[in-house]
Amino acid sequence: MTFEDLEPELLRLSEFEPLQQITGVAEFLGEEFMVTKDTLIPRPETEELVFKSTVIFRTVPCWESTRNWCRNRMHYFESGKTC
Repeated sequence: MTFEDLEPELLRLSEFEPLQQITGVAEFLGEEFMVTKDTLIPRPETEELVFKSTVIFRTVPCWESTRNWCRNRMHYFESGKTC
């Protein structure tokens, strides 16, 4: 591999494009996701927040009448949607 082979990627890096968008892959919570230039790359703080919140949500009891409500809230939280 020569410098000329890497030149397009290095140019994109010099323009502050995220490495994940250049490689097309981003890791989040141990999973790899395909990304494009339109994808928002989560910050490490986001990953920590989701992880800690998941632990908290799992310790909160969800009684039968509220079980769906809890699952829906967790789904919205994990997917980045707001309620």
